[in-house]
Amino acid sequence: MAIIYANKKKLKVGYNRVSTIQQNLEANHEKLIKLGAEIIFEEKKSGSKKENRKELKRLIKFLEKNKDEYEIEVLVMKVDRLARSIIDLRTIVDDILKTNSSLTFVENNLHFDSKKENNVMNQMMLNFLGAFAEMERDLIVSRTQAGLAFQRKNNPNFKTGRKRKLSDEQISIAIDLMKTKSANDVAKTFNISKKTLYNYINAIKSS
Repeated sequence: MAIIYANKKKLKVGYNRVSTIQQNLEANHEKLIKLGAEIIFEEKKSGSKKENRKELKRLIKFLEKNKDEYEIEVLVMKVDRLARSIIDLRTIVDDILKTNSSLTFVENNLHFDSKKENNVMNQMMLNFLGAFAEMERDLIVSRTQAGLAFQRKNNPNFKTGRKRKLSDEQISIAIDLMKTKSANDVAKTFNISKKTLYNYINAIKSS
């Protein structure tokens, strides 16, 4: 039987997510701390699906484990930081509220409390913002795919993947340098690994 605490301690917990490695978690991390978050779960994962989001799963488990001892408020800066799929958004919100925690979307000025009947306007706004986040994600994907298709069609030298660190001219210079220097020395000259250097040289020779 779970122990029910008469006077639960209040605890604010943050959830912070960005979708790509290039994006930075620090800005919202600092905001969540200023808002009183004592624990922050954060990750760099796409918000289009809730699967494989380890920190989100850890958050739910934490809420479930501590629901009898603490009165927990989950802080998320914006709706689209929790999910960019309307179905997943509703599911995650329900999962949080089932742990007797409350949930606040700070910048959207939306608050949901498991102990109170959440008003119709809040539910409508959640649905609207979730649908907008999903539409925005779909537009980004569509524009990206259209841009890639255009480049493939109109640019014979276009290649997807990580941007190359050396130009063709620099690789040619590297090949010349290797006639008198070791591969390690040449790689250090261009601040790349020896493996990367050989990959670039082989790609040039086979083109």
